[in-house]
Amino acid sequence: MLDLLADAKIHLVNYEARSAAMEAFAREMQEAGRKPYVIPVGGSNAVGSRGEVSCFEELERQLQCLPKKQTVLVVATSRGGTYAGILAGKALTGSKVKLLGVCVGAGFHAARDPNLGDSICALANAVVKALGLSKEFKRDDAPLNSDYIGEGYDIPSDASTPALMELWESEGILLDPTYTSKAMGGLIDLARKGEWRDERVVFLHTGGTPSVFDSRTVLPETRYS
Repeated sequence: MLDLLADAKIHLVNYEARSAAMEAFAREMQEAGRKPYVIPVGGSNAVGSRGEVSCFEELERQLQCLPKKQTVLVVATSRGGTYAGILAGKALTGSKVKLLGVCVGAGFHAARDPNLGDSICALANAVVKALGLSKEFKRDDAPLNSDYIGEGYDIPSDASTPALMELWESEGILLDPTYTSKAMGGLIDLARKGEWRDERVVFLHTGGTPSVFDSRTVLPETRYS
């Protein structure tokens, strides 16, 4: 709906063929004399991740105003653009914040994609290079947890829907049904198991809330009666 309100022309393609379809359409536009810019799926390139550097810089400034305490930043992770920018921001600021990426899609399960951590670090390395830093990230710099994916990327999980509802009911903060809510579900579960008992936990809400209004993906049918 938001795309249509912006008068965007939408091309429906097979989910798995998104990247190839974008490249093909870009070639058509080039042949027509246009200058297309292809935004990769998830915006996961050095340009997209640069925004997350600014995000982390803002977060670090806010943390400096709080009492000193070990802080953990939890973020939803799929293709790694957000995480890469956060890594670069941490290097730029010299922050001591610990990081955890909660994987949200089956295609990005650590066991099925053992190179995900490497991909995140490679993108982060490209970002810091553009910033003029000499830092080089290794896989251990990007901790990942893939226990809260559920059945797949765009499918609510056993933990995500309760997390979405709990946060909305208790705090008035709206997550999206399959991305930030999965990460929040992981955060809540880990906290209740005693993780981070003596640490400050910060959750990075990366958006996606318009998708919650397709309530069929969120609420069981029994909630409609």
